[in-house]
Amino acid sequence: MSTVTLEGVTKAFGATTALDAVDLTVAGGHLTAVLGPSGCGKTTLLRVVAGFVRPDAGTIAVGGTTVEAPGTHVAPERRGVAIVPQEGALFPHLDVAANVAFGLPGRRRDRATAERVEEMLALVGLEGHGDRRPDELSGGQQQRVALARALAPSPGVVVLDEPFSALDAGLRTQVRTEVRGVLRAIGATAVIVTHDQEEALSMADSVAVMDRGRVLMHGTPAEVYQRPADLVVARFVGDLVELPGTKAGATVETALGLLPLHGAADVPDGPVLAALRPEQIRVDGRLERHGHRAHVDDVVFQGHDSIVRLTLTETRPALRLAARSQAPLRPGDDVAVRVIGPALAYPR
Repeated sequence: MSTVTLEGVTKAFGATTALDAVDLTVAGGHLTAVLGPSGCGKTTLLRVVAGFVRPDAGTIAVGGTTVEAPGTHVAPERRGVAIVPQEGALFPHLDVAANVAFGLPGRRRDRATAERVEEMLALVGLEGHGDRRPDELSGGQQQRVALARALAPSPGVVVLDEPFSALDAGLRTQVRTEVRGVLRAIGATAVIVTHDQEEALSMADSVAVMDRGRVLMHGTPAEVYQRPADLVVARFVGDLVELPGTKAGATVETALGLLPLHGAADVPDGPVLAALRPEQIRVDGRLERHGHRAHVDDVVFQGHDSIVRLTLTETRPALRLAARSQAPLRPGDDVAVRVIGPALAYPR
């Protein structure tokens, strides 16, 4: 179980800074998701850890050994870091067993290699598939073969570059659950790069949110979602309801009333932007219930619940909100809304 440590890692491509003095520690045996929009630097971060790209400054250590520093560069094949690329990148002319064996030193067709290949295929739930060609497998099976190939030489660290992006929604959920189970079963240290918030929050032990080459926040999925470090993180990780307000002590006055605050000491009193998650907005179809009057503009059904677009009718100018609800609401309904739980506040 190798810890990965980056300190002050910087990389520019011409006038574009892909990594800007990045500090990040991935604990041994943990799965860390690097989350951010396209172009934020997350794939470059993965590639400098793997050794495919040399940073301009900073140090990288894997398992306590410095693999990148001024005057030091350990070759990718000697770092003990395995990579699972997008879409698997299997060799189409080799069968599954040969693809898995390709990750082993020498790739000899001896008994020890064959046993290791079978062990890896069993680990990813593909026993008996060794003689199949990649084009005979589903997308999810191909991704599991790619993982088996990466794990075969027992690397200290596994890095996964948006490995589920080519899969359809239903298969993506299944395969990422399987992959998480495999990585946890062997206690692997893993880094997964993704732009999918649900994927990062559901898979990882910790989430590092990146933007413009910098790590804005690194914490548990719950911390990143419930206590985002700034408004950029809050807006990127899940939907956000934003309300102008005035902070006074541990509360904020908004169009939805006086709300308690998380982390009140972090923001000075005065004008702020209060932030809530849509699930904190409770909607009741009976106006006689306690709450603020609102008008339903749209309802987007999502199966387990619906996203309800609302306009507060008590405010001037009108204020628009989003809420999650399981109630059978329709556009045009007049409802009552109230807030559950504390808000976050950010300087306006």
